[in-house]
Amino acid sequence: MPLIVTAAKRADLIEIQRCLVGGEQNQDYESFEHWDTAFHRALALATHNSLLVRMCDMTNHARHQPLWGQLKRKSFTPERCREYIEDHRNITTALAERDAILAQEAMQTHLLRVRRYVLGRSYGASEG
Repeated sequence: MPLIVTAAKRADLIEIQRCLVGGEQNQDYESFEHWDTAFHRALALATHNSLLVRMCDMTNHARHQPLWGQLKRKSFTPERCREYIEDHRNITTALAERDAILAQEAMQTHLLRVRRYVLGRSYGASEG
C-alpha cells in the first residue's frame, strides 16, 4: 500500500474509485466478483510496478478456478458483501488521503476478513 500512496497518479485513484462504485452498485455475486477483481487489479496497476501487476493477475486467475470459486460462492452473503465494500471504501479513502499507514491497515483488515470468511476460520492471535 505504501507504494500505491507514492506512485499512484490522479487517474489511478479515479479508476480505484470507479471500481469501488461499481461494487457498491452491483452486489449480486457475479457482478460483485467482477468489480472486486477490477478493484484489486486497479490497486496493482496504481503501483506502476509490472511485477506486482503480474502477481495480481496470477492471483486473480487462481481466484477464478473452480475450488476457490466454490469457496467464495459458498461464503458469499449480502452482509459480507457490504463488509467487503466498506473495506474497499476505507482503502480508497486512505489512498485518496495519501495515508500509507491507514491504507495498509485497511488492506490488512480486508484480507484477514476475506480469509476468515472464505476459509471459515481465523489464523494467528492478532485476529482475536
